[in-house]
Amino acid sequence: MAYELSTLNERKQKRREGIIRGAIVVIGQKGYNRTKIIDIAREANVADGTIYLYFDNKDDLLIKVFDETLEKRLNQLKEQIEPIEDKLERLDKFLLLHTDIYKEHPEELRFFALEARQSPEFYNRYPDFSPFSEYKKYVLELCKDAINSQKVRKLAPEVLANILLGTLEYNLVSWATGNLKLSIKNVIKQSIDIVHNGIVLDK
Repeated sequence: MAYELSTLNERKQKRREGIIRGAIVVIGQKGYNRTKIIDIAREANVADGTIYLYFDNKDDLLIKVFDETLEKRLNQLKEQIEPIEDKLERLDKFLLLHTDIYKEHPEELRFFALEARQSPEFYNRYPDFSPFSEYKKYVLELCKDAINSQKVRKLAPEVLANILLGTLEYNLVSWATGNLKLSIKNVIKQSIDIVHNGIVLDK
C-alpha cells in the first residue's frame, strides 16, 4: 500500500510539473492574457479539468510558475556559487551561470521576459506579488560582498546590481529572439571584463 501511494504521489508531482512546463511554453509564446487554460492543458497533455486539481485558476497558476521556477533557478545558482570564497569571483560566476541556465532553458527566458511586463490589471489584483524580489536580493548581496571585500571600488551596490541584471536581461532576450549577432558567451565575458576594468583607457 505504501509503495502504491508513493507511486501515485510521484505521478501527481510529474503531472503538476508538466502543467507548469506547459504554462511556461504557452504563456511565453502567446502572453498571459491571450492564453487559455485549454492551451496549457493541450501542451501539458492533460484534460482541462486536471489543471484545477492543482491550481485554483489561471492567476494562481501564473503565480506558482513564477515562484517555483525562480526559486528552483536561484537555488541552482546558490549551490554552485556559495562554495566560492573570493567575492569578486562569486559575482563573475553568477553572470556566467545565469547565462548558461537560460541558454539551456530559453522557454523560461521568454516567459520571464514577457510576463515581467504583465498587464497593470494583474498587478493591481495582486499588489504584493513581486516575483523577482528574492533573485534581485541575492544579486544585491553578491554586489555588496564584492564591494566590501575591496575587490570592487566603492559603488552604490543597488546601482551595480541593476546594471548587471539589466545587461543580462537585454542580452539574453536579444539572443533568445535572434537579435543578438554576437556569441552570448562572449558578450557576457566582455561584460565581466567591463565590470573589472571599466571602459576608459589609462591616461
